Amino acid sequence: MNWLTFVVQPLTLLFFLTVFSLVYLMPESLVPKPKMKKWALTVSLIFLSWQLLTPLSLLFLLSTTKKRLSFLRAALVYF
Repeated sequence: MNWLTFVVQPLTLLFFLTVFSLVYLMPESLVPKPKMKKWALTVSLIFLSWQLLTPLSLLFLLSTTKKRLSFLRAALVYF
C-alpha cells in the first residue's frame, strides 16, 4: 500500500462527510438549502480537483532535471 491510501483517502472522506453534513445540519432560515447545496458542491469540487492535481504537479516538478527524471522512472515502475 502506498501513502495515498493512508493519507489522501481518509482526508477526502472526512472532508466530504463534513461538507455534506453541514448541508443538512444548517437551519434553512440561516442559509437556504439550494444555496447551501451549491456551496457544498463547489467546495467539494475544488477540494477534489486539488487532491487530484497535487500529485500531477509534483510529478511534473520531479521530472524537470535528469536526476529527478530517473527517480520519476523508478517511482513509476514501482507503482
